[in-house]
Amino acid sequence: MSPAHSTRTSPVASPVLTPGWDDILASSGMLTGGSIGTIPMGGPGSRISTASTDSTLLAFEAEKQKILAQLADIFNRQNFLLLASRSLMAFGAPLHRLEANLIAMALNLDVEATFAVLPGIILITFGDEDTRSSETYVVRSVAGYDMYRLGRTNRTIRRVLKSRISVGQGVKNIERILATPPIYPWWIMLLDYIVISFFICPLFWNGSWQDAGASALLGLMVGLLQLLAGRFNNYANLFEVSSAFLVSFVAALLQNHVCFGTVSFAGIAMLLPGLALTTSIIEMATKNMISGTVRLVFALC
Repeated sequence: MSPAHSTRTSPVASPVLTPGWDDILASSGMLTGGSIGTIPMGGPGSRISTASTDSTLLAFEAEKQKILAQLADIFNRQNFLLLASRSLMAFGAPLHRLEANLIAMALNLDVEATFAVLPGIILITFGDEDTRSSETYVVRSVAGYDMYRLGRTNRTIRRVLKSRISVGQGVKNIERILATPPIYPWWIMLLDYIVISFFICPLFWNGSWQDAGASALLGLMVGLLQLLAGRFNNYANLFEVSSAFLVSFVAALLQNHVCFGTVSFAGIAMLLPGLALTTSIIEMATKNMISGTVRLVFALC
């Protein structure tokens, strides 16, 4: 007759992170009908079983931490791509090169992603071959021109791709760049509108000094409207139309004292779509027909 044994039951909850956890626990004898097997009380088997259970739990915890670290790294790289695309589009990166650059960044970071770049919007789809699933993110940003912050963004991206800084540090740098105010204060922008409108009148349209003074006044008005558009998003869509209307209206009121055509063109010189036309032609020449056509129609209208 075998000696009497005391049975000690210790149910172990099965983790739900990955399908492999149950297999790991079952292989160590921790999942046998929902309980640990029969162990003699006070015998050497109890010490062996306790040591085996502790080592299995340590292995389980180490594997769990490893998988969580891998997931955090993947999410970090995806977040870097999202922030980089937003920063590049907001600060004036040309769209005909933006998609190719984003694809190269995704390959370098070993992220499975596809991109669709349109004026003011970028669609980014991240795929997962293991789960056969995908997630699509919509990155919206008002396209502008800020060469200082665009240069800082490019330098951060190059440092990340060359492994000079970590992806996490790159994310922090781009977040800091997006939160940084423009390098020039608002009154410098107003001064630009005034000076450009003043000097462009006699240089390009042979206006008199009286015409130049009126043009500087209209340039100041356009600059103030630009500040208003930057503060209120609802007005930003009407900025160009309202500026042209007000400049032509004021110039018509002063037409007995100044040249209407000269003053009108000089007052809205900063709004003339020279860069937009050039960029649209380049985009259509590089077979980015959608973005090029949208920019061309917007510039002509």
